[in-house]
Formats: sequence, structure tokens, C-alpha cells
Amino acid sequence: MSSRPEDLRIRNTSKIVKTLIINPNLSRVELARKLNLTKTTISSIINKLISLGIVEEIEKDNSGSIGKSPVPLRIKSDAASVIGIGLERKDTSGVLLNPDGKVLESIIIHESNRKKEDATKNLLKVIEIMLSKAHEHGIEPNAIGIGAPGPIDEKAGVIYSPSGLPDWENFNVAQIAQDAFNRKTYLINDADGGALAERFFGNGKELSSFVDIFFDEGIGCGIVLDGEIYRGAFGYSGEFDYLAFLGKSIGKGEDYFSLEKVLSELHIFLGKNQLQFGSSDIKEYLEN
Repeated sequence: MSSRPEDLRIRNTSKIVKTLIINPNLSRVELARKLNLTKTTISSIINKLISLGIVEEIEKDNSGSIGKSPVPLRIKSDAASVIGIGLERKDTSGVLLNPDGKVLESIIIHESNRKKEDATKNLLKVIEIMLSKAHEHGIEPNAIGIGAPGPIDEKAGVIYSPSGLPDWENFNVAQIAQDAFNRKTYLINDADGGALAERFFGNGKELSSFVDIFFDEGIGCGIVLDGEIYRGAFGYSGEFDYLAFLGKSIGKGEDYFSLEKVLSELHIFLGKNQLQFGSSDIKEYLEN
């Protein structure tokens, strides 16, 4: 078991890496101030990250300046790469990402995943395609991340029967992918994954706390508090399956607020036979 000082160093290293992803070009002094860590701690960890090829110093033109200027730091664009998978009810998507959040390759397969057997087949197919694309770039992905509807057990990598997907009961997707491709694989709730993407690369970069609402066939939300995903006591903090208003249960929230329900109500209101997400009719209605 790791000693306490080592645990603290790991936590501080994680803070530094996350901060540099969100705020590149900070100097050691700025990092120390922002994270409330000593300059000695920052320098020690940064030097280690530089030696590992994770962080790099950015050269500046200091001609004409007096004294030694702070050296900006950033995460190297080739420090790592990951394959991200979106495993949803009607499709499976894949992306190849670098530490800047840049999408190097992407793919989506529009095939039903309602049966566990089909979901497994599509999951492995998309990962295999993304690995092939990564190798075309000369990249060997370090890990695989899978986003899927909840409820899930992140630590175990297991999905527990999401709404409308009874066949997914105890679906051990992380272990399946890890065994197939011999790469560390992580599972995250799709809404939490969306919130993390906003936190690191989107509109949430300047926010320490926010809620990101996720609409698909169902509905969920990712909650960020003090820069970290808030999962709640049992990891279900963002689940909207059942709601109660004024002390009365209304049943499944997804029956009222999901994308499918909203489109259904809109097409009735507008007198249209069928509406799809992204329809110009919806845009025109909302703008008016």
C-alpha cells in the first residue's frame, strides 16, 4: 500500500495535469499560486512530468526583457492518446483524442444496441476501427474510455439495466473491452462524460461548478462541484429516472423530458408527421 506522502504526491500531480489541460501556458509560479502548493512541490512534480515526456516548457522570446521571465508550461500534444466510445441505445460512436481534446479521428455506427449481444459486437467493432485509425497516425492509444447510460458502477466497469435496456443487466463492458484489446478500460456515465468534456474543453473551463443536462432517448445530468464530478453516495447523483414534485411522484422523468418525448410533442403541436433532431422546422419554431 502506498505511503501517505506518495498518495499526496499523486493527488498533487493529478491537480497539476488537470490544471494545465484547462489552463495551458501557466508558469510554475502561477501554478503554485493557483493550486496553493509550494514552489518546491510544483517544481519537483513538473520536473518529473517533463522527464516523462508529459509536460513541456514553451520557449519565449525574452530579448529586451530584464531578469528571468517565468517559463510557460503545457501538456505535450503527443503525451498520450485515448479512444473514447459512446455506447448508446441506437448507435455506437468512437473518437481518437489527444490531451488537447483534439479529435484526430471519429466514427459512428447507427445500429441498435438494445440487445447485449449486439451492443458487445458494435462496441468491439468500433474500438477495432479506432485502433486501426490510430495506427495509421503512428499512435498507440494508452487507454479506452466508454460512456454509457446509467446506472453504472464505474469502479467495477459494469452497467446496471438502464431505462429501456433490460437486456443490459450486469453488462461488464469495461472488462469485455479490456480483455479483447489488452488496454486499460474505464466506464463512465454518459452524462458525467459530457460534463467532464465541458469542464476540460468546453464552456465549463472557466466554471468551477455547473450542471450539464444530457438529452438522448433518456435524460440525465452531469454535476460538477469545485471542478470535480459529483457522483453522490451511490454514484447516481445525475439520474433523472424518477422525479417527484410537490411531494407527488410523476413516474419516470424521461417520460416527460426526454428528447424523444419533446420531439413527439413538437410534431403534434406543429402538425408535422415526423420530426428529427436538427430539423429546420424545430429551429424555425424555437426562433419564433
